[in-house]
Amino acid sequence: PAHAAEAVTINLINFNDFHGRIADKTTVQFAGTIERARAEYGDANSLLLSAGDNIGASLFASATQADQPTIDVLNALEVEASAVGNHEFDKGWPDLRDRVIAGGSNARWDYLGANVYKAGTSTPVLPEYALYTVDGVTV
Repeated sequence: PAHAAEAVTINLINFNDFHGRIADKTTVQFAGTIERARAEYGDANSLLLSAGDNIGASLFASATQADQPTIDVLNALEVEASAVGNHEFDKGWPDLRDRVIAGGSNARWDYLGANVYKAGTSTPVLPEYALYTVDGVTV
């Protein structure tokens, strides 16, 4: 007979409305909270996710540099995926597409948008979902 697979605990660490809130103390506290969760539940079975608004409406230090410092912090924290929020579009779709998610030193996470379409069509311009393997389980 077939045996039931052993249970796996998957830790989804999620944040939203970060808005480029990088400052020495808050960035360290935010990163520390994430690292504590990963240490408690295990890095191999944790995913760091965002519900959007990572950039835009940001603090001065990030806003004056087109939110690159925020992108760098979130890359360092190894965000896996983020929904796009309204503030990801503050500088328009071309900026999001060509700079923020274009690769290179920019966002290394998947930006997802289940309701973002090419103007006048039903053609998605962003992936609507993503799958990840966490501790041998597809999520």
